Amino acid sequence: MRHLLSLAVALLPALAVAAPPPPVTAAAFSPDGKSLAAGTRGVAYLIDPATSEVRAELPDQTQRVTAVALTNDTLAVASGEPGKSGVVKLYAVKDPGKPSATFTAHKDAVYAAAFSPDGKTLATAGYDRAIHLWDVASPSKPLRTLTDHSDAVY
Repeated sequence: MRHLLSLAVALLPALAVAAPPPPVTAAAFSPDGKSLAAGTRGVAYLIDPATSEVRAELPDQTQRVTAVALTNDTLAVASGEPGKSGVVKLYAVKDPGKPSATFTAHKDAVYAAAFSPDGKTLATAGYDRAIHLWDVASPSKPLRTLTDHSDAVY
């Protein structure tokens, strides 16, 4: 019995299976189709869909990435967790090293984000039953808030 236990302990590293990668929780294409944004647990990625090359890895998101939106120039990454304020970070697509803006977008998790066709306004929606419209150039406070939804807005 002792030999079987020793053998099992010796083989354990060989039998261990690597943990699967975290699930993709959000994805969006740029309008020109040249960029793909994807989010997982705490990390967002900017990907070239033609080559599958990861052009940028953007760590330090707040918990799980809950929504991404993309223009040809700007990437919006929403992250957070239920019960805590949702955070949005904006990045320049050409040089996404550091966010150009970071702001608290909702009182709870953000579940959706979309840019206007001209890329100047960002809409965010969340568990707090509100939709906010943000000026991308200066997202310090919402331009407009749409309320009175009966439940979370996805």
